[in-house]
Order: sequence, then C-alpha cells, then structure tokens
Amino acid sequence: MLSTGLLASCALLAAVSIINAASEVEEDSLKATLEVRQQNLERQLSSAAAVAVPEDVL
Repeated sequence: MLSTGLLASCALLAAVSIINAASEVEEDSLKATLEVRQQNLERQLSSAAAVAVPEDVL
C-alpha cells in the first residue's frame, strides 16, 4: 500500500514538473512573439515618421 502511494506521489510530481516546464516554454514563446511585434511596430513608426510632412509645410 505504501509503495502504491509513493508511486502515485512520484507520478504526480513528474506531471507537475512537466506542466511547469511547458508553461515556461510557452511564456518564452509569447515573450519572443511580443518582442518581434514590438520591433515591427517600431519599424513602422520610424517609416511613417520618415515620410511625414512637417506641419509648417502644410
């Protein structure tokens, strides 16, 4: 009976470890995606600023 409980505890610990590792990978992936999107927005803003007409010309 004790060995069954110990085995179940080890299985639960392994499952929690796998879930935590998957969460970290997902978090890293989301951070990378957000970083790329931020860089793209910065490039678009820079391009828009480069072609903007100064107000005193209008």
